[in-house]
Amino acid sequence: MKTKNCVLCLMGVATVLTLAACHGKKSSPKEDDNQEKIAEAKKEIPVSAEDSAICVDVFTRYLNVPQEYAEEAAGNAASLMDDADIEYQKNKIHVDSMFHDCINLVKERKYNALLDRLEKERINIYQHPGNLLDNELGLIKVFSILYNGMYPEAEDSFYVKMLPAYEFCKTHMEMLEMMGQERHPDYEQLDQLISHARSFQQ
Repeated sequence: MKTKNCVLCLMGVATVLTLAACHGKKSSPKEDDNQEKIAEAKKEIPVSAEDSAICVDVFTRYLNVPQEYAEEAAGNAASLMDDADIEYQKNKIHVDSMFHDCINLVKERKYNALLDRLEKERINIYQHPGNLLDNELGLIKVFSILYNGMYPEAEDSFYVKMLPAYEFCKTHMEMLEMMGQERHPDYEQLDQLISHARSFQQ
């Protein structure tokens, strides 16, 4: 994928969907089946050594954002509102620390905890200066690895979980296009993934 030399910090709301279990009542065969699926989802997510390396590489790329990009992003934030640059720097420090923690979770093979952390920090990640388009596409790959491991036989759950990341990345691509860059080669494929994911919400 072509490198996009642009720092674009988009604000958005990513919906985090949670699984719910039934407790304290006699369950029907259908409920038993649902509970089995929930129990399966709570098992440690299986991730191969190759995919673990992909995760670490993506997190490292966010941490190694060129200084000039970080400075430009902070300047852009400061031009939007008072004290925005201060909050921006606080968020950068916070997300940098989070990515170091994520790398350690990969090394410890604690993938459930890793996914939980990434879901909670998704919006903060999008506001980090390292959220270049190529890095964001890498983050989508990480979510894909983790959700695929959590829902290996549940296509609907996988795509519903992936949808917020798909949608935000599409918006990122469109904003870059509005700024004069060529349409990203993955745009059409991403648009198709979004349509497919939305079909499971109907």
